[in-house]
Amino acid sequence: TQKTIENFFINLTRMTKELGLDRNIQMSFDQFETATQIRQAAKAHLQRVMMQISEWRSTGVQGLLMQAKEYIEGHYQRNITLEEVAETVGLSSYYFSKLFKEHFQITFVEYVTQTRLTKAKDLLLDERVSLKEIALTVGYKDPNYFSRVFKKETGLSPSEYRKQYS
Repeated sequence: TQKTIENFFINLTRMTKELGLDRNIQMSFDQFETATQIRQAAKAHLQRVMMQISEWRSTGVQGLLMQAKEYIEGHYQRNITLEEVAETVGLSSYYFSKLFKEHFQITFVEYVTQTRLTKAKDLLLDERVSLKEIALTVGYKDPNYFSRVFKKETGLSPSEYRKQYS
């Protein structure tokens, strides 16, 4: 029983670190003599861990996701990936993707696209900047692809947007 419970806490520690909760929650049961004492100690320890996870989810996750948004806004000009941003904030890509969608009601890719197009709209107001230059500046290597994405998201081509809003 003691070894099984210790292994459980070792696995729980591994899992919480994968989530980004960087606290050591392993527990040694050497000081306990009876199975009842071990069970009671394990139950109490597990309740503390659950509280820590709950606190972290309500405060820590928000901070990590804001760091992720800041990273995206600072690097949208190049080809950034979900994996890269997740690694930057210390979460697995799967968990980061899930949390991002839960908290912001938008996927990572949608957010990167939205960030790029917001910047593109500002640049389109300056008629001296070519469409190709705008596409490259906001992270699109192919100006034709940029135009398709822009039209899909705004309903206007970049040229039409420029004419309408300049």
